[in-house]
Formats: sequence, C-alpha cells, structure tokens
Amino acid sequence: MNDKVELISAEGSLPIHVVCSSSVKRTFLSLMASTILFMFAFITDALVPSSLFGEQKDLLADSLSLIAAALAALFLLRGLLGFVARQDITVDDQAVSVSASFRFWVRRWQEPLTNYRGVRWNRYAIHEDRSRGSSQGIKTRYRHVIDLVHDTNAKRTVPLFVAETGRAKVIDTLTLVRKAFSAPAAGTTERAELEAKARGLGEEANAGNPRARWEALSALLGLPAIDARDGANEIRDAGDLDKSIKDLAAEGRINADWSGSQPPRSLEVEQRGDPEVPSTQELRITIHAAHLPKAILYSLGGIGAVLGITGVLRLDFGAVLGGLLFGGAAYGIWYLQRKNPHQLTVTRNEIRYEDPLVPSRSFVMPLQEIESIKIRDRDSESAEAGNRTLKFSGKELLISSDKRECGAGGGLAEDELQWLRDYLLAAVAKA
Repeated sequence: MNDKVELISAEGSLPIHVVCSSSVKRTFLSLMASTILFMFAFITDALVPSSLFGEQKDLLADSLSLIAAALAALFLLRGLLGFVARQDITVDDQAVSVSASFRFWVRRWQEPLTNYRGVRWNRYAIHEDRSRGSSQGIKTRYRHVIDLVHDTNAKRTVPLFVAETGRAKVIDTLTLVRKAFSAPAAGTTERAELEAKARGLGEEANAGNPRARWEALSALLGLPAIDARDGANEIRDAGDLDKSIKDLAAEGRINADWSGSQPPRSLEVEQRGDPEVPSTQELRITIHAAHLPKAILYSLGGIGAVLGITGVLRLDFGAVLGGLLFGGAAYGIWYLQRKNPHQLTVTRNEIRYEDPLVPSRSFVMPLQEIESIKIRDRDSESAEAGNRTLKFSGKELLISSDKRECGAGGGLAEDELQWLRDYLLAAVAKA
C-alpha cells in the first residue's frame, strides 16, 4: 500500500499532505500472479500422475487446485485494491489525520502528534543483475523510507517519503527536457514543478541521499530524527540537526573525551607537524587491515586447503592446482592490501581518507560539516525490506554530513572500530 508516496502540499511547510497508493508495477505483478495461479488450478488434474499416487490422485489434485485458487483470489484482491485503494495523510503541528479509502468504504482516524516519537529514516539495498549484454554486472539501487513513528502503535506509523533511487527513467528524463524547452516563458508555478521533478530525477540518478529531507521533516515537526539504517536507532533531537561534531561537543551534547588508551595492533597513530604552528599539525592513522571481509578471505583459504589436501591424498593434480589457486588468491589479496594500508588524516580543517588500491573510496570532508561518526553494519541493508542476509561484509565507520556519507575502516574488528570512532570523535571535536 505504501510503495508509492506522493507529496501533495508545498515542501518545507505545514501541513504536510501525502497520498499513498500501490505502484503500477506491484499491481500488475499481483494480477499476473493471480492469472497464473488460476490457470494452474484448472490443470492440476492433468499434472498429477496416476502412476505415482494411484487412488490418492484425485484427493491430491483437488487439494492443490483449492490451494492455487485461494492464492489466486488473494492476489486478485490485492491487485484490484491497488486500483482503488488510497490513503490520504495530513500532518500539522497538532495531529496526524488519515483517511483510508477503498472505493465505497472510507476509514478515518486522527492521532495527536505528541504520540509520535520521531521521524525515522530507513534504507534497503536492492541488487539487480545487469550482466546480460552489459559490463555493469550487479547494480545496487536503494529504497529509502522516511516515516513518522508512533510511540506505541506500529499500525499508526505513517510514511512521509518513499523512493527507490539509483535508476532514473529515460522516458521521464526526456519528458522533463521536452517540457523545459517547450515552455521557456513558464510561470512561477510551472517552473517550481519542473525544478521539483528535476531534483527527483537527480536523486534517482545518483542513488540519492535524502538526509537533508529527513532532517528538514524532523525540524519542521519538532520531533527527533531517528536514523534506523544499519539496524541501529541513532536518535538526534530536532534542535541538534545540522550541528557539527565540534558544535555538539562544545555544547556538551555528545561525549568526545578521549580515554588515552593505546591503539590496537592494526592501527598506527602518528602526530605530525610543528607543535608551535597549529596550522601544520595533523594526526595520521594508518590502518593495517585488509578491506576485503575476513569471511571471504577465510572462505577462499579454506576452500584452497580442502582442495589441496584432497588432491594430495587422492593424487589428483587438478585438485591440488585448484587448492593452490584458491589459497594463492586469498594470500595474494591479503598481502596486497596489507602492503597498501589505508590512511586517515585529521587536520585543523578537514579529514582525509586514502585507499591506494581503490581510489574511489578516498574522500576529503571539512570538519565543520561532519555531523556524526558511527559504526555501521554493511550487511544490514543488503536485503530488501529488512530480510535477513549472510554476514560477509562486516562493519566500518560511517562519516556523515548533509552533503555526503563516506565509509572508512572496512576490515577492522568491532572493538578496533570502536577505538577508532572514539579517537576520531575526540580529534574532530578538539581540532
């Protein structure tokens, strides 16, 4: 029901009015599934072989037919509701009002805004295989969900923004370009609509980061901003949004005191620059850990060991060669990454991260823009809608600002990441 959420009111002002409905894609898939199941229900008698089930054939065929027909009816109902179901949500500074309509039936309810605990942002990864006829391989898009979370009743949590990013539609882009060129003298309203569509397409094309939208909704409603990505629930008061770590530490909103503990073996800390000249001073942290998850390295090494031992015992040269290839790959990757360590450098003005092997992971971020440094689970969003997934990628630091979010420290153990996070928080706050 909430896979298509459209903002009707003006952005950035109260009341907020959104309309929720099912997407055309979801409705079409439901109707297709219903058609296939109905067809299956009519041919189950021919599909069940008498030679295998004998006298039980009719009972089994009737049972399968009944189950298929029931599922077909369920998908048909779901598809039809997609055409007629609609949910109108209005949020002002006092209450949340909802009108859910199903053609001839309307259900309305209202809830005080004080019963809501915050504006929550969640993100799920959607992996697509585009390797056929293309060199792109696996392409990842993201589904962003920003909702208003009820304190006690999950059924009264309402969506404010839902979007899948990372894939702008060519037809929508061409339509927008045609409208822009055909209406050079468009009025204020028309220009605003074109700009809004352009921003939306920009978010889609760049796998956009709706952090600014999330923070704006939190500030507009005066409710905490809840970052629920990565399986966590980081909560920031509306008044603390857009404040940097330095600002929050100065106000005592976060604890950025440093314990003085020694760095783990995988981290090497060096203080550089002239102690008498603050502008030359910097902290350089060298990360001696392979970015590739240890689980993958261990898996490659384990497969190599099993193949190698099996090959020796059975005098199978092919298995021995396979073992050497897998084991050599694991050692080669480990050695290459250990000899090209990542580096984090904190100066008085910025933080820099350098990955010699994958330059695209490197970044520079001004200290005044950094709003949070937290540990993220890279596997938590790798399944759509919160489905469980295998833990292969591990954790890393996520350094966030309004403009971007960057990962660092992949491959470190959790206790090492905790040390690095605390050290960076203190360094950024006191730089």
